[in-house]
Amino acid sequence: METMTQTSGPMGVDAFRRARRTVTTVAVLAAMVLLGPSAAAHPVQGNRKAAPAEEGADSGAVLFRAGETKGAMELWTAALESGEGSNAERARLAYNLGVAAQASEDPLAAASWYESALRLQPRMTQAHHNRELARADAGLGPAHGDGMTAAGASFASRFTRAEVEWLAVGGALLFALACLLEALRGRTFRKAIWMSLILQPFFFGPLVWHLANGAESMHMVIEPGTTALYPMPDFGGGKVGTLDPGDKVAVIDELPGWSKVDVDGEGRWVQSEKLKRLDW
Repeated sequence: METMTQTSGPMGVDAFRRARRTVTTVAVLAAMVLLGPSAAAHPVQGNRKAAPAEEGADSGAVLFRAGETKGAMELWTAALESGEGSNAERARLAYNLGVAAQASEDPLAAASWYESALRLQPRMTQAHHNRELARADAGLGPAHGDGMTAAGASFASRFTRAEVEWLAVGGALLFALACLLEALRGRTFRKAIWMSLILQPFFFGPLVWHLANGAESMHMVIEPGTTALYPMPDFGGGKVGTLDPGDKVAVIDELPGWSKVDVDGEGRWVQSEKLKRLDW
């Protein structure tokens, strides 16, 4: 996949196909190791399913280059909403929508589209780069903050759910092997066991992060100002809190024009137009 920034325009089908051919061999080998419960639930789809996504990407790119940004975004969104195509193809559509939103001077929407692309393809380098640029333009800090905790979150976010599940299995097997070796030697809790215990956060940390942040109903606040929360789906009950631009929340229920979100374990209602879906 060719390296792109928000000023370089959307990816065409030819460029995407060249990049895809480059990684095909590695992807096939990796799939043999990484196919787990999550991967089985979301199989890579064949060429028959890829056509609508590719057609949408190509037609949208033509409109975008002609200056028809709104029309391009409509085509890309329709192709994305169809649910067809592989994760890589849908990530490309979300990335293109981020490019278009940033070109339209809507950095919050752009950041949310790049976030969507990364939830489909966690190691999409240009989406990581452009997301941080868009967040900076919107006056937001880095996606994962600063410090050691943020570094761990950034590391965990670059793996798919299937990958972190197998990473956790590897950690459990490593600990079991260390215990078995020490048992065979007639000793307990020696160096091998302690070392395997020290390494467990590396194996299980990414899975914990995904469980906390991988809800399929996750949405992002794209309203530039604060967004009011209400106890009921109307304006008569009075505000019970606010959300800030860039906040991510899980939607647990929806009514026309309203979304019920989980805020610290409490259900609160917010206007749906203030949020943008992240999972496609």
